[in-house]
Amino acid sequence: LILIPTFLTNVLQASRGGHGREAVRLTWPFLLAATVFTVSGAFTLSYFRADVMSALLGLGLAVYGLLGLFKLRVNIRDRWWHHPAGVAFGAANGFLTGMTGSSAVPGVFYLQSIGLLRDQLVQSMGILFTLSTVGLAWSLRTQDLLSMNLGVMSAAALAPAFLGMSVGNRIRRRISEEKFRTVLCVALLLLGLYVAIQSLAG
Repeated sequence: LILIPTFLTNVLQASRGGHGREAVRLTWPFLLAATVFTVSGAFTLSYFRADVMSALLGLGLAVYGLLGLFKLRVNIRDRWWHHPAGVAFGAANGFLTGMTGSSAVPGVFYLQSIGLLRDQLVQSMGILFTLSTVGLAWSLRTQDLLSMNLGVMSAAALAPAFLGMSVGNRIRRRISEEKFRTVLCVALLLLGLYVAIQSLAG
């Protein structure tokens, strides 16, 4: 359901900001691993309960948002560790993307830990989410999990997705770097709690 809005909004996000080449240069092993390992996660869907995996994802988002609010972050500023850590984080991110459809954990954690600034971070997230969505779509298609009805419903989600993106961009331009990180962490915390509660309640 999220394939079309996720892909199109993030293609737009990935192409804006003027930091695309630098972001790819810094994170290409991470991006490659995140894309490739999406396939492995998607092919395990029949072996795990979706509600349990979604609840774990929600808890992961909530914990990450909470740690960010208390400014408990890991710094991977040493260039010698950028790529090895990127491969590890990318593999985990791709696997979870394939299983849950969410590309945020632990990808955003890694991108923040290497010291990307606000606009660099947002554009890098756009690149990550675009590539992850391509990998996810291919994986689901090979398993015959996509249909025309789902495609129509996914396309219908474009309007609220672009509306939310527009609002988010306006807020980002008007707040400081520090407030941006606080807003991001609060959003991840609330989203994680919502996902976890909905999954466990179901």
